[in-house]
Amino acid sequence: MAAAVDTAYLAASYAIPKETFDTIVDAPTVDLVRSLLDQLAAKARDFDQLKSDKLRADVELENAIRAGESRTRALKTSVDNSLKEIEELRKKLNDEENARVTVETELQNLKSSTTTSSSEKDALETRITTLEASNRDALALVESNSLHSSKRSPLSKRRTARLRTTLSASNSASSHSSRRWSFSRKTTSGSRRSLTRATPNTPNTARKRVHVFPSFNGIMRMQASGSNLSSVPKPLSVTNVPRSTRRRRKPS
Repeated sequence: MAAAVDTAYLAASYAIPKETFDTIVDAPTVDLVRSLLDQLAAKARDFDQLKSDKLRADVELENAIRAGESRTRALKTSVDNSLKEIEELRKKLNDEENARVTVETELQNLKSSTTTSSSEKDALETRITTLEASNRDALALVESNSLHSSKRSPLSKRRTARLRTTLSASNSASSHSSRRWSFSRKTTSGSRRSLTRATPNTPNTARKRVHVFPSFNGIMRMQASGSNLSSVPKPLSVTNVPRSTRRRRKPS
């Protein structure tokens, strides 16, 4: 005896009414079988389409999974890099915080130094003001001394010039008098020697010699005193001696 056909399962599987399967089992006809086959063919085409769609979906899913995995790996790499950057940023943040603390400390030191510098600046300004006042006083004193010296300088120059002129004139007069005295002395000495050689020992000659010597002595005294020599009588020369006197005696 043949097994019973599960028409309910077939109806649920192929979405065909259960009555159609029951009729075919109990009283099949050509038209009913053809109608069932057409419905099964349509369902087969739908199944193939669904299968193709499923395959396409599987491929797309696989591609999506692979793309997702690649994206996941990329995101993981990006996350790792981001974590590294975050760690580096934390280190930099710590360094910046330490630098900020250092800068704040230096700022406090600078504020203290600025206060000290302000005090030193005030002291230096006071000292500069004092030095400027002292320099102005010293400059005024120097200018006053320079003005006084410039006023006295022409008078001193004139006095020096007059003194120099006086000394030069005195030296010139002394030199001139000395030359005249030397010349007169040489002339008188020559005249005396000539008279000594040419004049015999006679009373007249002795008197003439006596006349010559006082004249020489007077010239010497006047040269020493700087008097004029024009008033002194000229000494006797050989030409003033008589011819008879100028002749030498012949030895006896």
